[in-house]
Amino acid sequence: MSIKDLLSAEGRKRRRTDGLIRKLCERYGPSEERWSAADALAEIGTDDAVYGLLRRFLAVSEKISEDLQEKRHVQDLIVQMRDKALPGIRKFIRREADAVLAIDCLREILSGDALVDELMSVLRDVGPHSARPNQITPVLSVLTEMRDPRAIEPAIAYLQSYDDSLRLAAIECLDQIGDPRAKDPLISLANDEDVSPRIRERVVQALDAHRWAPKEKKRKK
Repeated sequence: MSIKDLLSAEGRKRRRTDGLIRKLCERYGPSEERWSAADALAEIGTDDAVYGLLRRFLAVSEKISEDLQEKRHVQDLIVQMRDKALPGIRKFIRREADAVLAIDCLREILSGDALVDELMSVLRDVGPHSARPNQITPVLSVLTEMRDPRAIEPAIAYLQSYDDSLRLAAIECLDQIGDPRAKDPLISLANDEDVSPRIRERVVQALDAHRWAPKEKKRKK
């Protein structure tokens, strides 16, 4: 096969993939067409096709019950692809504002140390100042549930986020894991005059729970 033929074949595959993605994410189209498009994208199985499947999570069709069923079907298709789906999932989580269902796919494919490593890589790559709530809070939530001490340093970094939802998720993670390395960063955040009352209240709760709150100095008589 010549290079020209190969490029032509790749071009046709790309155009077909793009067309199927548009059909999959068409909220006003028939449900059966979206199901068919999802199956076809899973069969193509390229990174672009996986990314296209994940984009279905960002679209909302008219009927709620149909929408949920379709998203569950897409999730099942992605999980069935196992490691083959990982490059597309990684790219999606780092680019899109809502990664909740993509994280669900990730945790069905990976477990244990592999899952922790993957999630911490996401936290480092995205960064606390560019992260968006539905992109990173599910990552922190899974790490909180797993209570792996390796999550401490990335969670501490997210205390500096501009978004209170992300800060609260980071505080929850640090509180649940209970590692002493979180003490000084939490005290520093509690003393920050610019933080919101709900952030300060949640930090104080965490400090009290672990008896990390600094003791008040006695006044000299």
